[in-house]
Amino acid sequence: MARKLAGEDFDSDRSTQVEESDDEHTDGGRLLNRRDYVKLSAVTAGTVIASTGVGSAAVERHGIQFDRVLDAVEDLGMDPNGDDPIDSALSSAYETGTLIEFPEGTYRIDDEAPISGSKSRFGMRGLGDSQRDVQFVFPNAASSDGYWAFRQYGGTDVLYENFSIQLTDDHETSVSIQFDVNDNGLAIDLEWLGFIPPQVESNGSLLRMNVDGDRGATTEGVNIARRITMGKQGSHLGGHMSSTDDTPGTTFMRHDTSHIGELRLEDVHFEQCGHNAMRSTNNDGVVTVKGGYFLNCDVSSLRFQGGDHPTKTSVIDGAHIEKDHSKLNDTGGTEPHQGAGIMVDSRVGNSGLVIRNCDIEYKDLSVAPDNAGSLWGVIRVTDTANSNPGGITIENTRIHNETLAPNLWFQTIDSGAKQPHEVVLDGVHLTSESEKSRNIDSLVYFEEGRDGSVIRNCCFYAPNGDVDAVLFEGCDDVVVEDSNINVTGEAVQLQNSDGNVRNITHDATCDVPDFSNDDSNSDDSTDDDSNSGDSTDDSSDETDGSDGDWTSLAVDGTDSDTTSEYEFVVDGDARENTELSEYGTVNTIETLDDGTVRVAGAIRSGVDAFDYTGSIRSFTAGDDMDLERDGELITRDEVVDGDSDTDESTDDGSADSGSDTDDSTDDSSESDDSTDETDSSDSDWISFAVNGTDSDTTSEYEFVVDGDARENMELSEYGTVSTIEALDDGTVRVAGAIRSGVDAFDYTGAIRSFTAGDDMEFSRGGTEISRDEVVDSTYEHSLRIVGTGTTSTYEFAVDGEVAAAPGCEGECADAISGTEVAGELSSGTASFRFDGDVTEFSLDGEAGVYLDDRQVDADLLGTDADPFLENWLTVDGIEDETSYQFAVSGTLHKSPDLGSAEADDVIEDGMVIGSVSDDVDGYRFNGDVTMMRVQGTAELRFDEE
Repeated sequence: MARKLAGEDFDSDRSTQVEESDDEHTDGGRLLNRRDYVKLSAVTAGTVIASTGVGSAAVERHGIQFDRVLDAVEDLGMDPNGDDPIDSALSSAYETGTLIEFPEGTYRIDDEAPISGSKSRFGMRGLGDSQRDVQFVFPNAASSDGYWAFRQYGGTDVLYENFSIQLTDDHETSVSIQFDVNDNGLAIDLEWLGFIPPQVESNGSLLRMNVDGDRGATTEGVNIARRITMGKQGSHLGGHMSSTDDTPGTTFMRHDTSHIGELRLEDVHFEQCGHNAMRSTNNDGVVTVKGGYFLNCDVSSLRFQGGDHPTKTSVIDGAHIEKDHSKLNDTGGTEPHQGAGIMVDSRVGNSGLVIRNCDIEYKDLSVAPDNAGSLWGVIRVTDTANSNPGGITIENTRIHNETLAPNLWFQTIDSGAKQPHEVVLDGVHLTSESEKSRNIDSLVYFEEGRDGSVIRNCCFYAPNGDVDAVLFEGCDDVVVEDSNINVTGEAVQLQNSDGNVRNITHDATCDVPDFSNDDSNSDDSTDDDSNSGDSTDDSSDETDGSDGDWTSLAVDGTDSDTTSEYEFVVDGDARENTELSEYGTVNTIETLDDGTVRVAGAIRSGVDAFDYTGSIRSFTAGDDMDLERDGELITRDEVVDGDSDTDESTDDGSADSGSDTDDSTDDSSESDDSTDETDSSDSDWISFAVNGTDSDTTSEYEFVVDGDARENMELSEYGTVSTIEALDDGTVRVAGAIRSGVDAFDYTGAIRSFTAGDDMEFSRGGTEISRDEVVDSTYEHSLRIVGTGTTSTYEFAVDGEVAAAPGCEGECADAISGTEVAGELSSGTASFRFDGDVTEFSLDGEAGVYLDDRQVDADLLGTDADPFLENWLTVDGIEDETSYQFAVSGTLHKSPDLGSAEADDVIEDGMVIGSVSDDVDGYRFNGDVTMMRVQGTAELRFDEE
């Protein structure tokens, strides 16, 4: 099922380890160099500053009490124009209790780390309106492979606020900050400007914020990175070296093994990281992510674990992760590869990461090359290399994927991982537009050992291709419950697994989330000083674009292969609603001569939306559209919401019958002069021609004939029908596919049913007919009783004429007595045609009963209740015998047309207990699946008719 990507987790972004002195004195027995003299003068000068009272009085900022505030220019004589270095002045002012404030300007640092030590209650703060108003530049950094701007290792209550680190655009300069404060290290409103070079040019990461146990920190220590911005001007990408043989980009933030406390990332903006934007995988500390925007980060946006803290676990809360290669900045000629969103990776077996309230959208990964090592997944618990994380929880998270990237991938767990081991998905909303994904074959994939995993309150939607939803492989005691699973492939697969599936629906579309209300376009200005400014604007209460008397109307295209038109006529006013629209909006809003307003457009997939006042008087729209008013799904009958007393004809059938364009080509300009052509008939043969009108699209058709059928080569153009075959019920199926040209056949008897694309026209006997005229059966209804292996007796009566269907003339005719029918069967099919209604019906046994080719509940047939069984479910055995049990909230019947459901598969009171090995058991039912349990290996598929 999945392909393990060999070597992909080689630790290529580990930080450069640099020895750090625990004091600020020169080593005895060694000559003092220039740096030593600078440090010595800093100590001396600092003593003078502290004792003479230079600067302003004490101040409290962000809860930190500073003894003095020094102006970098007025008090310390620093050059704000970037001409003279500030190294000496900065070193001299690095003292406990000092806050240095930098007026707007550019400050030059010539030597590495003029601040290096473990002072407490120290701070540096820019005074500009934006962090970009105060910039530190490093003219000598380009010649070094990694350069420290400032190094804080230890101490408490340290503040860096409102300034930028300038990397320039030379693709070589890399400058880092070490901010390993033991507790209450506050990095607020900082930005790295310029191009971020490759990893080999760096110190391993741009910002280091360990709560470092090796420096005296405890598990109580907390550091905060708030509104940190990196990567807006571009960066080196290069991908993971295991798959590219290239150096990767630079990690933005990373923890060492000694991190034991908590780091909080609040509303950061990490863009186009060429490696892991934040990595913490080999320690017992935790990371708390609150909000934030992560755009096009590669290898991953967030890569960490649950930690092993005595009172806390790592949490990702409210993050917005986006992959859209159309938004890439300067890449220096490199390309992204892995495209991972959240990688759960623990080199020490930690467990318990919580992901909640996140929005993750994958729009475009077209720049990533197609190779085995690319596209690691939206959320992936990885077991590669020596990674062995335990379980995680994902809550209230929305994911939309238009790419080949795997969605949710939970790899094998090995011995040594801490408990819990299970993965819990609760309130996950996942929509996928792709027809397949790379490396795994389902939306959600659980590998061996994820016992006890749970999926609840989730919505999975994949309308394209043949996409499976959930696969458990080698997992026990799993649960899938209270969820909607609407996919084109298998709903739930259990391979060598057992578990319960209950309260599952399958008809919701899980609408694509609206990610428009995010902070991705936040400007570069700092909000203020002390407020955390949780700018993850929670105002995204799904505004419907209305104010005052405005009402929103959204047209949701459901067929990505066909463009259909729509038109609404409004008594009032109308305007575009771009907030609700996706992939464009309405094409036309115009005022008509009678004072009404016309709103019109065309759509495939996506959403077109508009607001209006007053009411909708009339409309036309294709069948392949859903409609919502003020966020509520409405039927076509509910669209017109005003007094429909006008003479507009658009509210006749178009409001509920869908597109009326398929039969509109009734003009006489058709080129084929075949009217009056021979109908190829002799005796009772009737000719029928299918005329393709769209040369760009191939569409399929199928006709079921009560009688016989044959090809008609004389009327056909560019080929003819593909299939003419007799069905088990005695009818004949005629099928094929067409673009332009004509496919024709002859038939006797009558056409009972058909399906055909909108881009076809029809003629019978040389005369053009509408779609409504195609079915010419001489009876109004058909009724079939299909045996399932045990004896069933049936009786029914109609209030019109009844006859045996073609192919069942003998036995079925014998069962008819006037308008009443009675018979018995264990296998085979009894098939009838009739006019009028079924007035009575009784069945003793488990035969399947079909009215007009739709299975019904035999107990309801002949009553006022709706007898049709709208839903179906199949259990497909893969290998050895698999037992299953499920229940529904309505009625439940074996379905011979879906599967073989044997006699020992028992149904009682809406519950079935059965088994399957190498075939398929099929059922139809009303209501919802309320419980399911499977032991063994089987594929479950269910959907709505």
